[in-house]
Amino acid sequence: MNYDVQEIAVSCHQAMRRMDAVVNNIANSGTPGFKQEYLVFLEDPAKGRTGPAANYPTTVESVEIDFRPGMVTRTGNIFDLALNGEGFFSIQTAEGVVYTRKGDFTLDRDGYLVTQSGDKVLGDGGALQISGQVVNFENDGS
Repeated sequence: MNYDVQEIAVSCHQAMRRMDAVVNNIANSGTPGFKQEYLVFLEDPAKGRTGPAANYPTTVESVEIDFRPGMVTRTGNIFDLALNGEGFFSIQTAEGVVYTRKGDFTLDRDGYLVTQSGDKVLGDGGALQISGQVVNFENDGS
């Protein structure tokens, strides 16, 4: 086996993964609540390999997400919410519960707090239904 070709193939694969991450970050840079991802490549000494292959390190790839808070912009919509610190909004979708930090919500005709695509925002007791004329969102999430 030609190990030089194998090393080139691994390097090309890593470059493609880096490009995918960069393109995804650029494409979503204007998306509210988006958290950039970045790749980490670590080289581990090849353990237990003998012969010419023992000289080539193996690479370990992990995808990390940057959870630092982004810039918060006041929109004037009472249902646009931002999270400070850790945590996610729980959203009920047709595929099940998903988690997001994107907080541009609205009310549907039945008074449920929903995403722009109409999926319901969940609280401790299920979907959040808002009634009344005055709505306050407290720092603790209540």
